[in-house]
Amino acid sequence: MKVVKGKFNDLSEELMKKIPVLKRGEQVTFIMLNGLKNPDPDPDEQKKRPMLYPKQNLPMNDYIKDLDGTWKHIVVADSWDGDKPARERFFMPGLDLGGLFNGKFTLIGGNAKDEELYEYLCVTNYNESSVLAENRDETKPSLFKQMNLKAEAKETTNKIAILRKALDLAVSMEEKDAQEFAASLNWSVYTEWVELQAKVVDFARTNPDEFLKYYQDPQKMIKAQIKTALDKGIIVYDMNKGEVKMGDNSLVVLKKEDRNNFLNTFALWFNTAKNGKSILEQINQQLAEKKEAVLF
Repeated sequence: MKVVKGKFNDLSEELMKKIPVLKRGEQVTFIMLNGLKNPDPDPDEQKKRPMLYPKQNLPMNDYIKDLDGTWKHIVVADSWDGDKPARERFFMPGLDLGGLFNGKFTLIGGNAKDEELYEYLCVTNYNESSVLAENRDETKPSLFKQMNLKAEAKETTNKIAILRKALDLAVSMEEKDAQEFAASLNWSVYTEWVELQAKVVDFARTNPDEFLKYYQDPQKMIKAQIKTALDKGIIVYDMNKGEVKMGDNSLVVLKKEDRNNFLNTFALWFNTAKNGKSILEQINQQLAEKKEAVLF
């Protein structure tokens, strides 16, 4: 930026050192923060473009608090009248991209205009990741931030690894294990293995993190046993009262805040109640007496 001592862009040496040098050919990418969730009812369209970014010009004029405690006037201008900016630069990310804009814009080292703009963007209050740090004026809206492409690449790689792991587990899951998994999630009973397998694989594909969480749940077997016992009428759960009964005996009355998450709460009860293990044994015994295979 053009420096006019005591008037414009007269930043302290300390602050200037905070601005990373943009080397020739180096690319720095920023992303706008005005994205809106895609309202398209078509799920496929939402996946293609989960966020929509309206084009918005960025102010090229700002007052910042320098690291030395003084306030400085910063500006990017295309022309100057002596020591005054004659024509402030107009900058609207995505303006030259036609109709579609993904919210990202890139500046390249070695390009004089880009380097000047980069210097300004690093210190303006409108940058959420401004080098001003705690000196950033938070009364100004955060319009954009700098992207950490290396971190994002690592995150993408991790997501792919998680997806691959989830799909591998889902595809290789045998029917008995899939039934236990489905029961632990309180899914409807699938009589056809091909339907249950498709449900499991689709869950792993669309929610790999959740899939792995539930697959590795140490309470999975107990939750599945509870679901099976409910389906067979061995235990009865009254959600309104929060009461769990086996025959005429009341086992426990759940607190109101725990009633919606019944499987988790009751599984915990089996592990903490003094007679929890014996009740679980009775449940499996009753299944056996009904000549129903104890699945788990």
